[in-house]
Amino acid sequence: MTALSVEYLRGNDHKVAMGMVAGVDIMGLYQDYALPILTHLAMSNRYLVEYRRRTIANARGRVLEIGIGSGLNLGLYGGEVASVHGIDP
Repeated sequence: MTALSVEYLRGNDHKVAMGMVAGVDIMGLYQDYALPILTHLAMSNRYLVEYRRRTIANARGRVLEIGIGSGLNLGLYGGEVASVHGIDP
């Protein structure tokens, strides 16, 4: 089995100032903290584990995972995957 090299990129250039309340960027807090936790919990759902496992079993070579989130899928990649590059919006 080859070792996975993981590259994690996170873009945060698209924040909007509309969510400002008393000088606090509420939308930024939601986007940076609440949404990643909610996404992780949703994708951890036991009914999705087998779907994720089947889908990732087909991966080979260099993989680009769009919406890598918390990296929940990283442990599912097999030995035929040379590297995983992840990006989040």
